[in-house]
Amino acid sequence: MKLITILVIFTIITLISCIKEEKTNCPTSFELPAQVIPYKNLYHIGDTIILVSKFSKYVYEVNTKKTYNMENITWPAGFRTFRIDSSNNFDDALQSKINDYFSINDCSDLNFSLFSFSNGGDALSMTYKFKTDSFNLSLEISPKREGLFIITFGGGLDNSEQKFEGKCNNVSFNAYGTLNKGKDNNIDLLGESPMEHCNTWILQKPDERFYKKRYFVLKVIN
Repeated sequence: MKLITILVIFTIITLISCIKEEKTNCPTSFELPAQVIPYKNLYHIGDTIILVSKFSKYVYEVNTKKTYNMENITWPAGFRTFRIDSSNNFDDALQSKINDYFSINDCSDLNFSLFSFSNGGDALSMTYKFKTDSFNLSLEISPKREGLFIITFGGGLDNSEQKFEGKCNNVSFNAYGTLNKGKDNNIDLLGESPMEHCNTWILQKPDERFYKKRYFVLKVIN
């Protein structure tokens, strides 16, 4: 009887270990690269800024360090702007409207809609297009007014259950955008904002509060 009990316990422990190992080796976190062109810290009113994200259908996954064919995945994306030099309160920045500060020059090739928040701010909601074995997203904007701004651009997914070859059963996956990976995205300009949220709070945890949010800081002059 004792031997049977020991065998049962051993079997349960083995099964639990296998489940943990399976989940550990599951593709759960994908990178979606994007960039700002041209990459500068100072722009003039009327300058053309191109925001682009293009990547192969074979998307890199951080956990397994492999690529997976994600051709049938729908990738949502967004664009938003915050003016961060107009007051001391970041709540005011959250009320920024895109059209007040930037012209959208070219979005004819996008599946997009304008989403309005209850606080008065807005954002462009977009979907990547699949062309010739690659996912594509491109947005052309121009500054309309002087000021200090944060813009955020790129794709992402939380706890998606969409299917692809290599996905583990009953294990969802996430995707996060990287904007100008390897560059600082002008984070030092946050020090010029009068908002404590920008000049202190974000800088305390830049990876979590800046880079993972796909933030890019720019100053616009006449």
